[in-house]
Amino acid sequence: MTRIGPLGAIDSLQQTLLRLTSPGVPDLYQGTDLWDFSLVDPDNRRPVDYALRRAWLAEIEEQGPPSEQLDHWRDGRVKLAVVRRALALRKHCESLFAQGEYIPLKVEGEHAKHAIAYARHAGSAFAIVIATRLSAPLLEANADLPLVDPQKWGDTSIVLPEALHSRALFDWLSPNAPKAEGEHLFLRNALAGMPVALLVEEGVPKP
Repeated sequence: MTRIGPLGAIDSLQQTLLRLTSPGVPDLYQGTDLWDFSLVDPDNRRPVDYALRRAWLAEIEEQGPPSEQLDHWRDGRVKLAVVRRALALRKHCESLFAQGEYIPLKVEGEHAKHAIAYARHAGSAFAIVIATRLSAPLLEANADLPLVDPQKWGDTSIVLPEALHSRALFDWLSPNAPKAEGEHLFLRNALAGMPVALLVEEGVPKP
């Protein structure tokens, strides 16, 4: 568990963010807003502790972005925080996710195969989604936090749509505000706070 726990947490955050931001209607199975280790029926139909989730949501709202929950990653609160923030952005930018275009983004550089990136686009609005994948080579041995050292990304970058060249972006999942260098957004900047990022342009207020 010590070895695979952080890897599983990163994969779960990746899958959660992709599910909530890809085209279509997100499917959130009840109870899986925290870590879930059940496999098939009837294990995945156990009672859900809604009181715990309500209490943690209240705490999360007071404490800020999901990155504030990384220190407690083992209890699953960071996943709950990502779900809350991603759904809040969907509500705030409804047309962007309901009718917005899906644009795959090219990842270049040393660790290109370890990241997934795409944009959602409607009118002048963009959201950039970035997720770490196959993270084992990027983690330090015996790392406790599910967090990749940003410097491990080296020259790995995302090629942004022209409208976002050299623009400042703001992460809804952390206090991070990476700035693109021309057409390139380097992952050492974009993923400085979390192993996933949900970036928007200035002017989209955070919850």
